[in-house]
Amino acid sequence: MSVGIASGLFKDEQEAFSGSLKAGIDAFTEEPGRIRECALKALADGLIEEADIDRAVYNTLLSRLRLGEFCEKGAFPYEGISVMISTARQIPVLRGRTRRSRSCFLKTRAVYCLLT
Repeated sequence: MSVGIASGLFKDEQEAFSGSLKAGIDAFTEEPGRIRECALKALADGLIEEADIDRAVYNTLLSRLRLGEFCEKGAFPYEGISVMISTARQIPVLRGRTRRSRSCFLKTRAVYCLLT
């Protein structure tokens, strides 16, 4: 949010928060108390609606569910896949498995994730 304010895109934190939330950003890295305060003020000022917050919470929980965070041990289908793919030889195998299961293969820096 700070970048948006510093660059002149938004006049204050509430406007930056609401603009980001409506643009589809569901996760914020600022201190949680600060985010909560911005959300409440933006809601009170009519910059966002409860439906905007509901959508963000839904998307966040759905992502965590798809990543197996709420699965019982042994119930997550990709549990045997290491978080870090250490050799280039394993990546094509993982891509093939991803294609066959119609999942999404994401790479963020050195970490690979499967989303189904």
